[in-house]
Amino acid sequence: MQKKCDLFLCEPVKASGLKLISLFDKGFRPDNGLIYSGYLFISVDRVKLVAVVSDFRRHHIPCFSVPVEYRESRISSTVAFELAQTHVTNLGKIRISEQGQKPPLFWSFTLGYDNAVENKAGGIIMVDRLDGHIWTAGEYEEYMYDYNNIF
Repeated sequence: MQKKCDLFLCEPVKASGLKLISLFDKGFRPDNGLIYSGYLFISVDRVKLVAVVSDFRRHHIPCFSVPVEYRESRISSTVAFELAQTHVTNLGKIRISEQGQKPPLFWSFTLGYDNAVENKAGGIIMVDRLDGHIWTAGEYEEYMYDYNNIF
């Protein structure tokens, strides 16, 4: 059985630009004149939605295919920040990052170093919005490829 996904629009999109989606979810009828952003509350097989995401990105519409269970975020940004701080204890200081055009599956925080004696690179800490686990680089890469066709 295929994983059901929703489409998350990172920026507002006119209804006329979303008509393609009704081919994959018959219940989705974009209302002309409206502008959509965020979740569309559709339910489409992951593999089929990858084609939609790829097409939208070719047309400069930033979006992500997201498993439907992520529509209901269980971990708040405050709790995620605390989890990230615990994870990086003694590594450096984290700062809240602007979510911007990042997938809505996790909260992201910037890892930086204040007054570092050594030259150290910073990084990103990603905290899952459903269960609070820290995402690995491999998990992120797998999601981006399998759900969004992004290398």
